[in-house]
Amino acid sequence: MRRKIFTLIVFLLISWTGYAQVPLAETYSKRGHKILCTAYSPDARYIATGGVDDRIMIWDAQTGNVIKTMDNRDWPLALKFTPDGQYLVSGGRTERVKIWDYKTGKLVKELKGHRDQILSLDISPDGNYIATGSSDRLIKLWDLKQRTFIKDLKGHRDQVTSVSFSPDGKKLASGSEDHTVREWNIPSGTEIRTIKGAHRADIRCLAYSPDGNYLASGADDKLINLWKDGKKENSLIGHKHILQHLAFSPDGRYLLSGGYDKFFILWETATGKIVYSSQRQRDKVVAVGFSPDGNRMMTADLTYDLKFWDISSLNIQAAAVAQNTLSGTEKKQEDSDKGQLYREQPEKQTETTSRETPLPAAKPKTETHPAPVIDVDQVKPVGIKPDPYRYALIIGNEDYSSYQLGLRSESNVDFAVRDAEIFRKYAIHVLGVPEENIIFLTDARAIEMHRAINKINMIANITKGKADIFFYYAGHGFPDEVTQEPYLIPVDVSGADLEFALKLNDVYTKLTEHPSLRVTVFLDACFSGGARNQGLVAARGVKIKPKENIFQGNMVVFSASSGDQSSLPYQEMKHGMFTYYLLKKLKDTGGKVTYKELSDYLKEQVAVKSILVNNKEQIPETNISVDIKDSWGNLRFHP
Repeated sequence: MRRKIFTLIVFLLISWTGYAQVPLAETYSKRGHKILCTAYSPDARYIATGGVDDRIMIWDAQTGNVIKTMDNRDWPLALKFTPDGQYLVSGGRTERVKIWDYKTGKLVKELKGHRDQILSLDISPDGNYIATGSSDRLIKLWDLKQRTFIKDLKGHRDQVTSVSFSPDGKKLASGSEDHTVREWNIPSGTEIRTIKGAHRADIRCLAYSPDGNYLASGADDKLINLWKDGKKENSLIGHKHILQHLAFSPDGRYLLSGGYDKFFILWETATGKIVYSSQRQRDKVVAVGFSPDGNRMMTADLTYDLKFWDISSLNIQAAAVAQNTLSGTEKKQEDSDKGQLYREQPEKQTETTSRETPLPAAKPKTETHPAPVIDVDQVKPVGIKPDPYRYALIIGNEDYSSYQLGLRSESNVDFAVRDAEIFRKYAIHVLGVPEENIIFLTDARAIEMHRAINKINMIANITKGKADIFFYYAGHGFPDEVTQEPYLIPVDVSGADLEFALKLNDVYTKLTEHPSLRVTVFLDACFSGGARNQGLVAARGVKIKPKENIFQGNMVVFSASSGDQSSLPYQEMKHGMFTYYLLKKLKDTGGKVTYKELSDYLKEQVAVKSILVNNKEQIPETNISVDIKDSWGNLRFHP
């Protein structure tokens, strides 16, 4: 019950807050016409809707008047205007593709061939082809101009729930309940690639970005995945139930999604940040879209209402303008400015470089934390020769509020990015980790953290027991209220979505799955439900003593706090309390310290200073794998 209450609170917070101003402009309604699917005409003059009343209605987009009604004889499930605006194509439970002269309301042609209902359709941008996906597991390609069947595209093992043409018309993407995404060459119909396990559940919707760089997929696993050339670039976490529909803005800067959770969410494509999340709608959001001029969003929630939302404040460019802007050198420059959605191996940085992050126009951290000179921030090389077999994964998660609507800045983790940046210097100059052997992430999303852990795991496997691995994490931790399992929390994951977080025990397993010389873990996080800032978990009102992990391999874990304690900041020194004293000991000894000496020092210094400064108990603890429980104390960072 407590988890349900907490989830509801998170939902309400999300629905109340948004970064963009997205007011409801107007609502069109037709009693008895419960809407299943929608489409905008290319010139934005008309809107088509299909409903459970077995009718297709054509609306005047300016007045909201229904100007034509076509009897479909069964539920229409997919609609699309032809690119020239002359016809409307529909598919649904009648198992036939129908071409309508929507201005007269007359059925022009029925295309027969599917053996079961048509779940999705799309029309190529040049107007030459129709593609349909059906419950019969087939994709059929039709000649629109000749209004004839061309060929079947076979390969899916379950219902084909979504099809989408690329902007250049040379590819067709398909999604299925077999959990795969496939891309096909058009018009040959040959398969380009299959993305197996694209989602962990049935795929419901697909959409290409207007520039063709990205393919978005939504599924029953509540995730939206962004793909580029068959590789996952990002996962967007925000919906709490099945994804039903996706649409890119005309300029590709935004992605709109709707789902069974009765919410629609507007995302920034380049960063994966939530720009706006709606209040709860009356029913499932089954259709979403943008007006061709980019000034409005359209949503339908399985009611009689067709809603329009004013997004003029976002300055979305109309389709034709967007294509010109996002081409050639201008497109390359924009990609360069924004950065990739995910860089698995960050480029080399100088010590003055700010955060390695996918967010555009990130401010240097000296602006974010205008702090005086701190003693531990000044580190010089101690003369240790870089060890080619030393590797480090360093993560600082600070900015949670930018990725989860409803969270205020109080939910962020003070100084986590700063902690990670300074620890990175120590890894290079004191611990002897070559700069090119460091994976460095700040404000990391779930997909980035999972990839980074997998990368370290692969390195351990390849180096055959030679790898000396350091893992540093500063950010939120969280316990499962039922199992008490502790989790590391990416910036785009809330306490109500732990299935997307990183279970700490799984992280340990990945780090020690393959033999290694040594694995050293530093965790400046707590897993009790309290942290440097309480905002992320304040709604719980409880703390939990997390389950203790027992692990194998040559691993030692230095944790910032014990039991149900919080891991707190050292405001004066602009660091986490634990990280400050970790860095201080490494600096004072030049790394010539045993693990036992470091453990004793952290326990004493942090415990005392936390009482003096924060008036709260914080006692670091050291956990040792069973394999080295008798020898760990004599380990040294270097002689």
